[in-house]
Amino acid sequence: MAPGSPAAEAGITPGYLILTADSKDVAVPTGLIEALRQAETDSVQIGAMDPGADSLPAAIVTTRLPRIPGGGEINPQQATTLARKHLGITFEPLDQTALVRYLSLRPGAHVNITVVRDSSRVNLTVTTQTIWGRLETITPAGQLNAPHREIGRIGVLLTSPTQRVGVFKGLLLGAGQSYAAVVMVIESVQGMIARKITAEPTGPIGIMAMTAEQAQAGWAAVLSLGGIISANLAVINLIPIPPFDGFHIILIGYEGIIRRRIGAKLETVIRLAGIFLVLLLFAWLMAKDVINLWLYGTP
Repeated sequence: MAPGSPAAEAGITPGYLILTADSKDVAVPTGLIEALRQAETDSVQIGAMDPGADSLPAAIVTTRLPRIPGGGEINPQQATTLARKHLGITFEPLDQTALVRYLSLRPGAHVNITVVRDSSRVNLTVTTQTIWGRLETITPAGQLNAPHREIGRIGVLLTSPTQRVGVFKGLLLGAGQSYAAVVMVIESVQGMIARKITAEPTGPIGIMAMTAEQAQAGWAAVLSLGGIISANLAVINLIPIPPFDGFHIILIGYEGIIRRRIGAKLETVIRLAGIFLVLLLFAWLMAKDVINLWLYGTP
């Protein structure tokens, strides 16, 4: 970021991941600059994620950038030059997230890819497969959403380097990741309540479908998904309605305040009502999962 630049004045800081420009999904500098050049107004709304934010809701950022003169398609070198000149932004090299998003936004498209094979660069042209899936976007209202849409895939699994660690360090890392997963679930619920994140609950059928998808990537992906599901269940179990433990905690606290047990009949009625509501929710989630799998082939 160049100090005093238009992007800096718009509140953009280093590390931002720009997802949308003028309600159009972007993944690479060319997409952003083309959207700014094609705009019909003097400024364009930008939707971005701030990885350095204190919470998930705070990470969702909307701001505006000025329109860039010109129009038409440009190449990556031109895009980086225009971004530095007109916005004061210097882009970092694309990472796995940007690459996957770039391909996802191009279903059924021909994409030129350069790979390193046996220390030599090889230029390839691939046609992305069109499938139904979910892809994150930020709505004009500043809400993080992941609707079903047609996305592109090329059949490549990107993995990060791994490193073997001892048992003690492994336990510490596992505890840290479990804590981070619980925090993420709580922040997601807060974001849904504040209408910063679109609620997309999934039931048991959807969970089985996601597990089957992750199994194609190996056991590490399945175990990671299992940890996230466990974190969700830990938070849900604290909801103060029967039959969850959160209800028992509230009930014990209330009885401690009034120094007596509530009536057995009243407690039974409350428990049955709570169980009935949970069963209704369970049935609704199962129906939702079946419909999504039937329409899109994915939860």
